[in-house]
Amino acid sequence: MDAEQEELPGYGGNKILVIPRLIHLIYELMRDTRVPRKRKLGILGGFLYLVFPYDLIPESHFPHLGVADDLIVLLRVMRRLLVDVDKAIVAEHWRGSPDELAFIQKALVKGDDFIVGLGKRLLGEGGKSPAHEKGNV
Repeated sequence: MDAEQEELPGYGGNKILVIPRLIHLIYELMRDTRVPRKRKLGILGGFLYLVFPYDLIPESHFPHLGVADDLIVLLRVMRRLLVDVDKAIVAEHWRGSPDELAFIQKALVKGDDFIVGLGKRLLGEGGKSPAHEKGNV
């Protein structure tokens, strides 16, 4: 393992065991009246996008790239709920250790920042592709 790579505290090789805790946390946050409606609608919209049979990048045409849009949506809405909502509210509903929650939040921020940065590099800082910037399109 790289020195840079961190492990999910308390799980060793069984990282999948954190999924039931995440599902419970999302459920409780969706019920909590202190969580902004905007965040709840984001989770609902993200879930609907994941289960909707049509994607921006269809898995049937691009098997390895097809799941990328689903992962991006999942990453973005999870960050909005688990990182951008008041930390005390999130911690109140978390059934694991504080170290586990901090690790998950840190991973969501890193992953989301990577995706946003990649998008900016591909489209340029202004949100337009480099070809648009040069007037080639």
